Amino acid sequence: MKRLLATTALMAVLTTPVMADLTIGGDLEWSYQDNDGTTSTVMDGDINFVAKTTTDTGLTFGADINLDHTGSDDGGNSITISNDVFKLDLGDVNSALDAIDDTTDFTYVLGNGSPSTDHSSIFSLSPIGGLTLNISNATGDDYGTTAGEGYAYSGTYDLGFATVGAGQMKNADDSEELLMNATANFGTIGVAYEVHTATTAADVDTDTTTMGATYDVSDKLMVGVELMKAESAGTVSSDETTFGAQYTVAPGLVAFAENTTDDKTASEKTTAFGITVKF
Repeated sequence: MKRLLATTALMAVLTTPVMADLTIGGDLEWSYQDNDGTTSTVMDGDINFVAKTTTDTGLTFGADINLDHTGSDDGGNSITISNDVFKLDLGDVNSALDAIDDTTDFTYVLGNGSPSTDHSSIFSLSPIGGLTLNISNATGDDYGTTAGEGYAYSGTYDLGFATVGAGQMKNADDSEELLMNATANFGTIGVAYEVHTATTAADVDTDTTTMGATYDVSDKLMVGVELMKAESAGTVSSDETTFGAQYTVAPGLVAFAENTTDDKTASEKTTAFGITVKF
């Protein structure tokens, strides 16, 4: 009888749901790349575990764990507290600039977007329709983040015909970053523009300017282009043009082709073909 009671109690513990909802998803991507004559095949992917539960007061608590295709930490692991107005993310999370950047990058492997920095917490607020405000910070020695001590803030606003965004990062070492962008859609055409300026403690600026456009040829085929230029102290270090096409073979299955060239660096001439599966 004691063994039966113990077994029953154990089964009750094992079958009682800890969180209300658990979602498992991810993607796996394979590509063949030719970098100025040097060829390689590349595999990339991740699996995401997201659990959520909601309290009687309407607060939703979530936890997510992300692993790459080798089983290693893929970053972005965090605990989230949210409702219809705000969201607080704690762990290895986007900085406030990362929350709104990369508006021009439509690619899987060869695109650019803007430089990225993770923080340890980010708070997002949507006080009115179309407006989102973000503030984030890093304490200097945080799990998983790529930043030193500092904070950042940003915001986006939907104008109806376009969405505009801006943000700034302030670091304890007196370096800083500034970001401004805009996106718009005209039927099957999407356009985007973004400027990221990184300023060192010695007041040296590096400007990364990107422009992008996409065109939906059909409900399955999309083509796009991204232009990126990086310049510091009047010297252009990179001037890249990236073309790409994506074809949806089946739900969750996409074949893609991309090509990028750099007018400043011959070795940046790269072509990639691949497929990605989302689940």
